[in-house]
Formats: sequence, structure tokens, C-alpha cells
Amino acid sequence: MRDEKAEMSQLETWEDFHIDEFEDENIDENQTTIEGAPFMADTASTEILRRAFENRLMETEGQIFRLKKN
Repeated sequence: MRDEKAEMSQLETWEDFHIDEFEDENIDENQTTIEGAPFMADTASTEILRRAFENRLMETEGQIFRLKKN
């Protein structure tokens, strides 16, 4: 019985660790996109590339909105 509890405790700890790491990476990626996409869109060499950066920014903002809503 002790071993099962120790394993479960360790699993929860690792799960929590991975969730924290994922959230940190997600925050960093979103921040980079929000800060960088407008500049990249403004300096894009083609209209297609400009629209791609703008679309990526809109997608990221939508994802952030949905995450904050939950």
C-alpha cells in the first residue's frame, strides 16, 4: 500500500511540474507573438506574409481570451 501512495504522490508531482512547464512555455510564446507579430507584419516583404503575421496574432489573442475565460 505504501508503494502505491508513493507512486501516486510522485505522479502528481511530475504531472504538476509538466503542467507548470507547459503554462510557462505557453505564456512565453504568446507574449513573443503579441509583441513581435505587429512589427513583423509591418516589415513583411509581401502582402501574403503580412497577412500571415496578422492572422497568427489574431489566433493567439483568441487563444489567450479563451484560456482566460476558463
